[in-house]
Amino acid sequence: MKNLFPGREGGNFGSSLSVRVIVVLALILALPACDAGSTAPEFDDLGIAEIRLSAANMDLDDGDSFQLQATLIGAAGKPLAPPSSGTLRPRYQVTWTSSDPDVVTVTRAGLVLAKKEGTASVTASAGHTSSVSFARVKGGGKRSKAAKITVTPDEATLNALGSQIQVTATVLDEQGNVITNPSITWSTLDASVATVDGTGNVISKAIGVALIMATSGSAADTATLHVHQEVAAVSVSPSTATLAVGDSVRLTATATDANGVVVEGVSFTWIASDSAVAAVSGGGVVRGVGVGAATITAAAGSVSATAAIQVVSGGTAPPPSPSPQIWRMGYYPGWVQSRMPASEIDWSALTHIAHFSVLPREDGSIDTQTHVLSSANTRDLISRAHAAGVKVLLTVGSAGTRTQFLGATSDVNRATFIENIVGRMRLHGYDGLDIDWESMRESDFPQFRVFIEELSAELNKISPRPLLTAAVLQSHIYAPLFRDLQPHLDMINLMTYDMSGPWPGWVTWHNSPLYDGGYKFPNTNKTVPSADQLVKQFVAAGVDRSKLGIGIAFYGKLWTGGDGTSTGGATRPRQSWTTAPTMSSGEVKYYRIMERHYDPSRYGWDDVAKVPYLSFDNPGSSEDRFLSYENEESVAHKVRYAATERIGGLIIWEINGGYFPTRPAGSRNPLLQAIKEAL
Repeated sequence: MKNLFPGREGGNFGSSLSVRVIVVLALILALPACDAGSTAPEFDDLGIAEIRLSAANMDLDDGDSFQLQATLIGAAGKPLAPPSSGTLRPRYQVTWTSSDPDVVTVTRAGLVLAKKEGTASVTASAGHTSSVSFARVKGGGKRSKAAKITVTPDEATLNALGSQIQVTATVLDEQGNVITNPSITWSTLDASVATVDGTGNVISKAIGVALIMATSGSAADTATLHVHQEVAAVSVSPSTATLAVGDSVRLTATATDANGVVVEGVSFTWIASDSAVAAVSGGGVVRGVGVGAATITAAAGSVSATAAIQVVSGGTAPPPSPSPQIWRMGYYPGWVQSRMPASEIDWSALTHIAHFSVLPREDGSIDTQTHVLSSANTRDLISRAHAAGVKVLLTVGSAGTRTQFLGATSDVNRATFIENIVGRMRLHGYDGLDIDWESMRESDFPQFRVFIEELSAELNKISPRPLLTAAVLQSHIYAPLFRDLQPHLDMINLMTYDMSGPWPGWVTWHNSPLYDGGYKFPNTNKTVPSADQLVKQFVAAGVDRSKLGIGIAFYGKLWTGGDGTSTGGATRPRQSWTTAPTMSSGEVKYYRIMERHYDPSRYGWDDVAKVPYLSFDNPGSSEDRFLSYENEESVAHKVRYAATERIGGLIIWEINGGYFPTRPAGSRNPLLQAIKEAL
């Protein structure tokens, strides 16, 4: 059931001669609506919230010119990016006006020309937003002409936000003589990274690179400022805790730089001083093991902090048996049965298993060979499942079968198709059908509706009535359709994975996040996707929450390279880029993640999204990596979510991804074990 549906301020008054500075207008396009596996979902444009000018004041001699630079800022506080087509939208065009053209004029490109002594204001407008720079013009002729200006230092690094550095400039005339008390205008080409005042005092604002420019007349020079955030301190909260044997407490670690500003996205290594007393997970969850005292350390590189844990006797009772009120349906593809035979499935963790899958053909017949649903494998699976009290459903469909579904469910072929899939179900003793029509478009809804209604009517003729379930792509557009069809369906399972990708306007984000935390894409007013968000959208549309399930991914997605993020390439969630990273086209199974990629020093836990990730910040950017996946802790959060939100249950794609055949018996299915323990 693999889802392919994606989805300046300037300086103080100071004189200057002619200068040419490139005007940068940042624009953004709304994301296009996405077809399966191609582009990201559609988002509306963000309006202009602010216009930042490169200089708030201009001190000019008559005859001087000065190029003003305007940057458009969106409501998210980020510069707007240009449309991919390169065409400026009318509301993003900047209009320049002068309050007194006799004193200064301004061109359509923002070039200010000093005409005579006096004061005037220059206004930049876009849409309903404007910003003003004030000009003072002196008369009486020119001073010594600046021929060259040199900024010192020409390159510098600040390792904390809010740090300051003083830059200076030396101005020479055409004869190479130093000009005394020259007029210098300071500006920054990226005020979101660093600001500079009229004296050359620079303050770091955000991780990145900024050019600090000094101009005097027609002469200009820049200094390159690199802004980093090095971890200077770590704190752990709570710093002390007492818990009983078997109970747990979550510790939270926070890293700050030298100025006390929080460093985002830091991966912590958690260590327990005495594992016989307390155990700690990679996400900072401490569980009492035995009576005594232990120290828990959270380390970010060489910087660390500790919490004192006291474990006392008592504690909670063993976890109860899995609740039958929450279904746990694991997908089991026919092609994995040679690697993970049915005898290796931990049946106690599941209530249903979906045998994946037969494929529709356009003429209404079905394909049982492509996904290796042999009769022998089918008999073995169903006999073992029924012996364990687990129901087995036959999945019909897969990613990339839209065309085949349209043909098979046409008026000409629909009756034959229903007869074939119901006949296959009855022949082998399946307990129901699971429909996986992926990449379904809104134009397909009427045909899908008739198909489900007629299939349900056919199943109603059988006693006991077989189950009928559907796997649904992660988009709210399907909510009204399934609201109307819910009387015919026993489960409506939302495929809450494959929820991110390196699409235009996006950020690095998790493959299967539980929550979004309200985080919005920097260039839009749309919230990043999450399972919780999708559940709320379906419930708001009128879908019975007891019929909804969310997905658990026994696999991850690997982002690689890119450029222009806060660390160079893609290394952690919520990073924007200038050059898009790439994403693995296939799934990185959980067992491969643990065998080939996992490194405790690279581990990170997103406590907002409730999922883990691995961060690899390598030299350069092309080899940077961000691996989003699920582990025992994230699985447990989804189980608890299903219980507290009173939704119907969970689906797993796919159970083979969490199987370790060489481990000792009883420890080969750690993610399924985590589901049982959470229940």
